[in-house]
Amino acid sequence: KAKPITLKTSGRMQSATASFNAGINGGDDDWFNFEIKKEAPYMVKLDAGKETNGVIEIYQNGKLIKKSDWYGQNDNEEFVATLKKGKYQAKVMDANGSASMQPYTFKVHMRQ
Repeated sequence: KAKPITLKTSGRMQSATASFNAGINGGDDDWFNFEIKKEAPYMVKLDAGKETNGVIEIYQNGKLIKKSDWYGQNDNEEFVATLKKGKYQAKVMDANGSASMQPYTFKVHMRQ
């Protein structure tokens, strides 16, 4: 497995781009590290291609604190969550284990 990708910060947005690779048994997943400096509501979004059905899991201290698999294929997966100050990990994957044809972007954006 590749090491986690650290999100790059630009203003109130943290983001990174990656791909779901083909040929991985059970489908590819990617892990991201990010840090929240101030407790606030954040938009968490997986901006992916039409062929993907994204799933987002947010972890803190190794514990799953939020999972989102609300939207179907052809839609971006997104939700708003109040995140406390601290370090987080996110796991993103395709619900069907499909590869992505185009790179996707994972974003965490402060709402205030």
